[in-house]
Order: sequence, then C-alpha cells, then structure tokens
Amino acid sequence: MYSIFTERQPSIQLQEIQQKLIDTGICTIENCPGQNSISKSLRNDLLLTRKKIRVVPRESQTAQIETKLDDFINFISTSNANNLYFFDETSFLKTSGNRKYGYALYGHEPIEIQRYASSATLTVNLMHSRSGVAYFNFVEGPSDSLHLLNFFVEVFHQRIYGLPILKPGDIVIMDNCRFHHSRLIQNQLQYLFRVNGVTLRYQPPYHPELNTCEYCFKLIKDGIKRENHYYEEHMELAIYTLINENIEFRQENRGVRDEIRVVKDENRNVKDEIRVVKDENRVVKDEIRNVNNDKRDLEEENMILRDRKTALEEENRRLQQRIAQLEGVPLS
Repeated sequence: MYSIFTERQPSIQLQEIQQKLIDTGICTIENCPGQNSISKSLRNDLLLTRKKIRVVPRESQTAQIETKLDDFINFISTSNANNLYFFDETSFLKTSGNRKYGYALYGHEPIEIQRYASSATLTVNLMHSRSGVAYFNFVEGPSDSLHLLNFFVEVFHQRIYGLPILKPGDIVIMDNCRFHHSRLIQNQLQYLFRVNGVTLRYQPPYHPELNTCEYCFKLIKDGIKRENHYYEEHMELAIYTLINENIEFRQENRGVRDEIRVVKDENRNVKDEIRVVKDENRVVKDEIRNVNNDKRDLEEENMILRDRKTALEEENRRLQQRIAQLEGVPLS
C-alpha cells in the first residue's frame, strides 16, 4: 500500500501516509503504524530514498509531446554520434558576485555590500559535440535571433587547422526557444544550413535535459563559484578559461579514449585468437573422444570375442572328453 501512495505522490509526507491509512480504512487511529515504522518500511522493504523532486509541466505528459520525444530518440539513436552538434545559450549575471551564505554571530544577519550595481548580463552562445566544445562566442546583454544567425555565420566561416567546424552530413540540434523560430531569420538560417549540407533539428518541447550544452553550462557555473574573485574582476576571461579547460579536458579524454579503444581492439583480437584456439581444442577433444569411443567399442568387441573363445574352448574340452569316453568303450 505504501508503494501506491508514493507512486501517486512522490512528495507525500509520513503523517500524510498515516492519514491516508486511516481514511481508507486500512487501519484505525489505535493500530496505525508510527512514522518511524513507515520510514523503515519505505527504506528497507521498498528500497525508496528521498531525493530532490524534478517538477515537469503537465503539458509534457501529453500524447503529442510523447510522440515527438519518441521520434527524437529514434532519430538520435540511428544517427552517427560523431555528426551530432548541440547548440544552446545561457546568461551570466554580472551582479552575481555576492555569495548566498556567510558567517555572523548567533541571532544576527550576515550583511555584505553589493559588489555590482548593475544587472547587466553576458550571454554565451555555445555549440557542443561528442569531442567537447566545438565553438562559442560572447554577447553583451540578452541574445536574440540576429545573434543566433551571426553565430552560425561565424561557425561556417571559421576553420580549425584548415578544417571546417561543421561539415556536410553533420546535424545541429537546438531547443525550441522562441527566437530560434523567428520569422526574421528562419529562412536565412535554413538556407545557411542547406547550402552547407548540414541538418537543423529541434529538440522535443519540455526536454532541456536532451541538450548536452546544459551539462557544459553547469560545469562552467560550478567553476565560477570556485573562482568567484577571478569572475568578479574578469568575467569574460574567467568563462573563456573554464570553457578552454573543458576543451582541453575533452581532448585529453578523447586521447585516452582512443588509447583505450586501441587496447580494446587488441584485446578483442586476442580474444578472437583464443576463441579460435578453443575451437581447435574442442575439435581435437571431439576427435579424441571419438577415438576413445572407437577404442571402447573395439575393447567391448574383443571382450565378446574372448568370451566366445572361452565358450568355444570349454565346448571343445567337453567334446574331447566325450570322444575319450566313447573311445574307451568297446564297439559292439
């Protein structure tokens, strides 16, 4: 019964479970289990733990959104991971220099002077791939459709070691932000992707977790919290450094992955050779087993022949004795 309550309402409290047990007539006030007993049952019997709840919009549970999600997952699962690029943008407040918690005497409120007087923002447009951050730029203030178009114009004109960032056959995925579908740039954006042989695909609504840029932004913002003074004095440089650290980490990680892949390939070849040897060994064992079976059959035949020989010898002995008896009797 506890599982039904927690499945319908994961945020239910222990006292609410007690009240539901009483309201549904499962138990009375006198024999209602205590909160400690309910907590132990949830933890030990049902293996439930209390976690932070992720609230999802009701609209995301509709059949239409579920269909779009299934189509997107099928599309991603059948695409080459090396051709997938995710785009997103995020804003950094210049007024975020003050921390949320501080020390003060018991009963007193910690007070700190505001480090910034303006609420200006800095927007980071970022494109992320399997190998790490592919390209990014900064925009003073909030981003819009024109900045989006300019970003991809830069991407298609930039070269890294003489190679384009996006090549024909690649796929760019972005969310359904309103200005991503703006009429002002929609045709130009589609044309820009089409002439470069790149596919533009949008995520299903209400599913930001499907964009890998979100995880990249989290790493950047966590790094800013650790280097708050650096961020206060040189915000753009701090973000640039954190992104480059992520790129270098990804490149090193990619090198390690390549080495691991080589080792796995070698290990796979060794396993294949071992499998061949095992198969040959199995064939030899089968031949030995067949030889042993033939040997056993011959031994059984030999034993039968020996028994037959013994029987014949015994019969021959009886015949000789009979002959001797007959020869000892005079003929009439």
